[in-house]
Amino acid sequence: QFPGTACHLCLIGDGPSRGDLERQARDLGLADRVHFAGWRNDACHLLAALDVFALTSVAEGFGLSLAEAMAAGVPVVATSAGGMGEVTGDLAPLAPPGDAAAVALSLERLLSLNAIDRAQLSERLRHRIASRFSPAVFHEQLNALLERTGGEAISD
Repeated sequence: QFPGTACHLCLIGDGPSRGDLERQARDLGLADRVHFAGWRNDACHLLAALDVFALTSVAEGFGLSLAEAMAAGVPVVATSAGGMGEVTGDLAPLAPPGDAAAVALSLERLLSLNAIDRAQLSERLRHRIASRFSPAVFHEQLNALLERTGGEAISD
């Protein structure tokens, strides 16, 4: 509960726990504030509507949805599972996997940012993804690897 805010939770994706989560939201009287978007092939379009994005995985590889949220300029919170720190750098708080209190505290801090700080953070998030994980950067790094290993570079 964030004082003075009308927070809503949007869960994008689907899985075996959905029914239990829907029941829990109803039982807690939060059904009107918890939205189950299900599996979407256009999830990246939903990101722009978010104030913050949280990826609370206990185990995770790269964190593609985290990178997508950052590319959309959405402030993020994640756990330190897998490669999340590589994706976020020092631009997002990383909570220990399973530490709901640390995630909640990080969300509260992000939600309390003023408009100027939020805009600056959004721009830094976009820049990090574009400068480290864009297709052009991948292409450049792949060609550098191929050159070092005696392979033939890939043209555009």
